[in-house]
Amino acid sequence: MLFLLGLSTQTLNAQCISGDCVNGPGTWKWQSGSLYTGEFVNGTRSGYGQYTFQNKDTYIGEWKNNERHGYGVYYYIKSEYKQYSGMWKKGERSGIGQMAYKNEGVDSRFGVWTENKFVAKYKNIGCLDGDCYQGKGVYVWNDGSRYEGKFENGQRSGEGVYYYSKGSKYIGTQINGKRNGQGIYYYPSGNKYIGVWKNDTKHGKGTLYIMSDKTIIIHEGIWENGLQEVETD
Repeated sequence: MLFLLGLSTQTLNAQCISGDCVNGPGTWKWQSGSLYTGEFVNGTRSGYGQYTFQNKDTYIGEWKNNERHGYGVYYYIKSEYKQYSGMWKKGERSGIGQMAYKNEGVDSRFGVWTENKFVAKYKNIGCLDGDCYQGKGVYVWNDGSRYEGKFENGQRSGEGVYYYSKGSKYIGTQINGKRNGQGIYYYPSGNKYIGVWKNDTKHGKGTLYIMSDKTIIIHEGIWENGLQEVETD
């Protein structure tokens, strides 16, 4: 019963229809038509997953204790919004993200969000904090892209976080301004890749997570120049 209460106050009209909805990947369906496919921890939506709401809005991304938390993409159906790609905290848009609108004449909003409100657009470019030549710093480009991390000779080199103006995000190692080494890349679609990179492409051992047809598709293996060459068990 504790497991049921952890999922929703409406769980008496819901059920696990496939997989492991306690600790593992599974699919949970509500009588309203809402559907979650993804990872569960201790009976809660925690990890990576897709939630389709009763009104057909869809969220693909990270979860924690049944709430949108981390990086994720929310697709709106009946709204002026088209999609939000970025950071979430306890179910609300909080952190760096981009909101795209259905009206192409309305500029997208890329910047800082707090409690679902857009609070800051980057007005300044260049090095905003720290040492962006030989140390740790924060740098913003004219398209709004933002990097927080280590620099060497004025290039992004070392551990850092890069927020792209189109809504994607990269956490990991960079060398000479490109993704090199171990890192996590969150796509504007909500999908993610965890593994090794070389010159901005997937190259080495890694895992690509894709939501498709209410199922998590996991491509795990050895990648070469962005293409999967060998699958691993």
